[in-house]
Amino acid sequence: LDIVIVPHAKSGGGDRTVIQAWAAGLCVLHGEAAAVSPVTHTETGWLVPDNKVLAWREALNALGADPALRARLGQAGKEHYLQTFTPARIAGDYLKAYEAARQRRSARLSAPAPPATETD
Repeated sequence: LDIVIVPHAKSGGGDRTVIQAWAAGLCVLHGEAAAVSPVTHTETGWLVPDNKVLAWREALNALGADPALRARLGQAGKEHYLQTFTPARIAGDYLKAYEAARQRRSARLSAPAPPATETD
């Protein structure tokens, strides 16, 4: 099947797996125990409660029986990847952050020094 299963995001690397699946246009079935899941249920993938075996089985059966749903979720994930996670997008975001920090530093350095106060 064209489904990437990420059952337990606490083990590390789960978000990277999801992003790679989205880049490939694959449907993602993701455990929802993660504090912040990158998946939006029924929009960019399918969320399933961790430790609920029957829910995982039902989700796999539903996705396995519906190739159009898998394709829609995979396409939505790919569009989300292209809007958010491409190397060019991430590099652009870093450049904006660095430029903003540089401008704040320049403004701070060029601001006039406060007047000196005399102490007796």
